[in-house]
Amino acid sequence: MGAERRQATRRRIIETAGRRFKRDGIDGSGIATLMTDAGLTNGAFYAHFASKDDLVATEVTNFLAS
Repeated sequence: MGAERRQATRRRIIETAGRRFKRDGIDGSGIATLMTDAGLTNGAFYAHFASKDDLVATEVTNFLAS
């Protein structure tokens, strides 16, 4: 996977998670649901994040930086 494509996929996961977290809360948002929303597989998630907590930390950091 090229660096640009990898970055675009990561961004897609983060953006999808942000929408889902706002709608259903962090606890109400499972990885399988997030990845289905993003049109990706669960395996793709772990290519970008070590855990759901890692994704949450990334999303919170991005939110605070904006």
